[in-house]
Amino acid sequence: MAALHASRQPPMQWIPLDRRMVPIRNLEYNPAHPDQGGTNIPEDISERITNAGNNAYLNAKRRSEMLAVSRFYFDRAIDGHLRSLAELTVENIEAVYVAATLAMFHAVFVLSESDEDSTLPSVDALQWMRLGKGARWICERWAALVGPDWITSSGVFYEKPGMIDETALFNTEHGRPFLKLLTYAQDFETITAEDRKVYREAISYAGSIYTGIMEHTEDEMIASRRLMGTPASNDPRFADFVEAKQPRAMAILAHVYACMKLIAEKIPWFNGIAERQIPKIYEELPVGWKPMLAWPLAIMNGEIDREPTETQIDDVLAF
Repeated sequence: MAALHASRQPPMQWIPLDRRMVPIRNLEYNPAHPDQGGTNIPEDISERITNAGNNAYLNAKRRSEMLAVSRFYFDRAIDGHLRSLAELTVENIEAVYVAATLAMFHAVFVLSESDEDSTLPSVDALQWMRLGKGARWICERWAALVGPDWITSSGVFYEKPGMIDETALFNTEHGRPFLKLLTYAQDFETITAEDRKVYREAISYAGSIYTGIMEHTEDEMIASRRLMGTPASNDPRFADFVEAKQPRAMAILAHVYACMKLIAEKIPWFNGIAERQIPKIYEELPVGWKPMLAWPLAIMNGEIDREPTETQIDDVLAF
């Protein structure tokens, strides 16, 4: 996680008088800025300073190296995590749970990274979905080992808002903003009652997060935990539907990414996720499903105050 964070930091310079490092792009300390005067700057240093604010510079050697380090340690961590899953005990399950949660968070954070390097694993939602399913399984195993008292130790993920009360968590009323995703194009696919329930719960879950964000009834940090916990909080079959690229599941996921965009200014780890992932989903969706991505695409493009008119439902009694 530290290496991933470092890979996203702008170039820094040491300011002796302040005894601290500051970003080169900070004009207060940028001697190359026209308002700052200084002219006696070595050409190579001047070039680095001048280029510090553009993406090409930030994607240069140091960033690539730190990102590679991050992925290396993530792979090592997953190897150890998989071994520990085979030997769960009362003594180690809390540590395994924390590791699973951190791995799931990491899988979310890298969704903004480029997948242009074919030598690296594809950066998509599948790893996040699978790790989320794993975190849910660990929680179920934890409860089986120690009974209901397990919840007192699991605040990292199951903190406020309560994610155990499924009646409250998946209340159909919460799904009002996105509920049309449940019935859209339903005449063109066969959905069992069980599958419909999975989709309805996922829509209600995402809708409750959206409402909390827009009505300011939940802090951004709470919303961020709920967004990152999407695959762990929902029925594991939702992750299976995403992996199978079912259009309904993919459209719901695009709305989750859009909710991340809504709070990305306060939760910088979400920066770039919507911009990277929503267009990929749009390209993969059948033509008939593309209109359902109108709101996520608008949010991605900065129309933060736009309502999801394409998917919202006024009367939820029929659902």
